[in-house]
Amino acid sequence: MADLSLRKIDTETAAQHLSRESLCGPKGKPRECDPGFFTEEVKAGRMAAVGFFLAGDHIASVALGACEGQTGKELEINALSGDVEDVELISEGLGLLEEWAKTKGFAQMRFHTFRRGLMAISDKRGWYPSEIVMKKVFT
Repeated sequence: MADLSLRKIDTETAAQHLSRESLCGPKGKPRECDPGFFTEEVKAGRMAAVGFFLAGDHIASVALGACEGQTGKELEINALSGDVEDVELISEGLGLLEEWAKTKGFAQMRFHTFRRGLMAISDKRGWYPSEIVMKKVFT
């Protein structure tokens, strides 16, 4: 979609999407973070916030991190959330993030997910699983 774009956003703008409880783990499982975790990470400078804009309207936010990967600089999608009705944000947004990462000098990207639909969409875009993370929370 030609009207979908990315730009850096401030912490307060990102908070409307990145403070959602749904980002803290699957429903029915122990919560893995506080809803404000990603916003605090952006505020502290440990993650960067980028907004998705459709025809000028802010529709989603993503928290990004960077590290050194096996083949060079790696962009990590730490959280992505938005208010989208008519846009296939995952497919189109992932493609836009891929192009953006290339222009910023990244050699690879990664994200963790428990959503099978996201796995299927990313697989169609040439992504592959590089690990499986199992977790148990002690209460």
